[in-house]
Amino acid sequence: MDITEGRRATDDVYDEEDIDDVDDDDDEGQRVHIENVLEMVKAQDVTGCGRRLVCELGSADPRRLTVEELSILNLVGDGVVQGERVLPPGGASGHFKTARGLGESGGNCGLAYHTCPLNGKELMQLVMEYLP
Repeated sequence: MDITEGRRATDDVYDEEDIDDVDDDDDEGQRVHIENVLEMVKAQDVTGCGRRLVCELGSADPRRLTVEELSILNLVGDGVVQGERVLPPGGASGHFKTARGLGESGGNCGLAYHTCPLNGKELMQLVMEYLP
């Protein structure tokens, strides 16, 4: 699923090693900062559009995602799929990890986050408008 028409991660010189998962970082301060950012996003996201975006990005082929889209997924970290006997972490990161896991497992993101009036492509276009 290709939800944007933007630059692809393969357009830049990035190796798999360059795109590290935030969960692998041992810096507790960075994890706390990321959790705080996700809490702020969650608090402002009354329609669930942030989780829908993460869900739709999670359902996409990573080779077709832009650098910005991969960065969003890396910020969230690994997805957690319900029913796999793995509890998501508490707080906002748990909400976003569950959304990513739903997308990765082929779940219906539009149905799960039906209060969001936008699809992944439209959401990503809005995100890109805010980036420098």
